Amino acid sequence: MARILPAIGCKKPQTDTTVSSFYRRFELNRILDMCGIRKKKGLPTWDIVLSLICMVFTSKSISALDKEENLPCGKSTMFRFLDNPRYCWRKVVLLFALKILFLFVKAAAGKKNELFEVLIVDDTLYPRKRSKKVELLSRRHDHNNKQYVKGFDLLTVGYSDGVSFIPMAFSLQSSQEKQKRLQEACSDVDKRTYGGKLRSEAIQGKPKALLSLLSEISKAGVKTRHILFDSWFGSNRLISNLIGEGYHLICMVKDWKAMKFRLDGESLTLSQLYRKVKWRLDHKSRDVMGSVLVSLGKDSNGNLRHGRVIFVRNRNKSKREWLALLNTDPRITEREAVRIYGKRWDIEVFFKVCKSVLKLARELQV
Repeated sequence: MARILPAIGCKKPQTDTTVSSFYRRFELNRILDMCGIRKKKGLPTWDIVLSLICMVFTSKSISALDKEENLPCGKSTMFRFLDNPRYCWRKVVLLFALKILFLFVKAAAGKKNELFEVLIVDDTLYPRKRSKKVELLSRRHDHNNKQYVKGFDLLTVGYSDGVSFIPMAFSLQSSQEKQKRLQEACSDVDKRTYGGKLRSEAIQGKPKALLSLLSEISKAGVKTRHILFDSWFGSNRLISNLIGEGYHLICMVKDWKAMKFRLDGESLTLSQLYRKVKWRLDHKSRDVMGSVLVSLGKDSNGNLRHGRVIFVRNRNKSKREWLALLNTDPRITEREAVRIYGKRWDIEVFFKVCKSVLKLARELQV
């Protein structure tokens, strides 16, 4: 970081050679051109993007650097470049992640980590406490502090092979409820542009946004056996949609009325299912207590979909406490499913590094 900071304090567009060579190695310039991010005149696109990347590590905004006269171009040039609704930055992130994945991660790992190649889904709070007129700013619930704050939810899909984690795609989510939105989207933005589509996606809800992100990742050529997520995404409708898209799920399931499993012709909640099968579980086990095969409904052709609910000992609480995982892949054992689900923690580490270490959660999309 110390080598990056001096690069911003000059009029001419300069960047540290290490940073520049890294992005040249993975062909960021070519990716920007493929995504239609280019300028007809003035400072080249490449120099503006590298300046913005280096600016992240200065802990200063564009306006602050402009007052110090340390920008490589005018402040208005920077803002016009960032505000262009025709630029698809999400596509840039995805293509750049693919470059790193195939040229570095997979090349180093080979085929030995194929079993652990998974997509991980999670969201985190993206607070904007000082903001007042940001488009689609809404009241979001902070589950850590148990209070509502102004901001967004950052929905992220990442790739992991058990060793490396690479964020592939993201979506900033506002509230679906109009009364919770503090500011509406700008009506001047053409809805046919990428910016217009993202504004519509932000208020559609996380399940639809997630399916859209997974579709983009799949079309880009990223294929994994499993997708992992926690109980916040464990609803019957989303699980059914993901299975219909050809994904095998390993996810935490929550004991709530809307989540139902069918066993022996009965529709049961998770706690009812546990009471019915607890006599066959190994209550002395320290980790995996056992599992039961359940029905998850029918597909579009009328065929039943099945999954295995795995009951696991909750080590953080009393001996009577348990957790439940849902696995829809019949080719792996209970212990393999639990072991693979443990890789979901990679995305939590990613959020922690971005927000607490790199301080990217205040004014930036991460």
